[in-house]
Amino acid sequence: ITTLFTVGLVIFICIESIIIYNGNHHDNEKPDYLVVLGAGLRGNSISASLLYRLETALDFHEMYPDVKIVVSGGQGPGESMPEALAMRNFLVDNGVDPSLIIMEDKSTNTYENFLYTKYILEEDTEKDNFTITIISNNFHMYRAKFLAREVGFSTYGYPAPSHKASALVFYVREFSGVIKAYIFKQ
Repeated sequence: ITTLFTVGLVIFICIESIIIYNGNHHDNEKPDYLVVLGAGLRGNSISASLLYRLETALDFHEMYPDVKIVVSGGQGPGESMPEALAMRNFLVDNGVDPSLIIMEDKSTNTYENFLYTKYILEEDTEKDNFTITIISNNFHMYRAKFLAREVGFSTYGYPAPSHKASALVFYVREFSGVIKAYIFKQ
């Protein structure tokens, strides 16, 4: 029992270290596309996690104002519109040219965010190799990058903050999300 506990603890610490590193490392290279992942709406109101992601997208847009932005997120229970539409509206309201925004509004999880985005970009450009910078909250960045690579993207990460009061819970909970991603690729 002690050995199993020790092995489990070592695995937990290693994975949490990777999650924390990726959540604090900002890649500043210019990508082909910026992909902003959805994070839930309450009716038509943007959640705190999604607001952090969108504000970070605006910061990134200031660095590379010509990079197209993919907003990715479908419509879930309790949401009055697809997350992608709410994200697009927020970005346009904050000065982003609508012609720079591509909407992916069918996905229901992180893997689908990237899978459907890849389909849209391949159809739009007739290419199949893209470098993307992902914007998600810091605790979610490692898993997002892992799943994007599984779909076939070359990835950079530009993490958004998370709500400080909930950060510890998010980081600990993300361990099980990473294990699920390793096993089920979603």
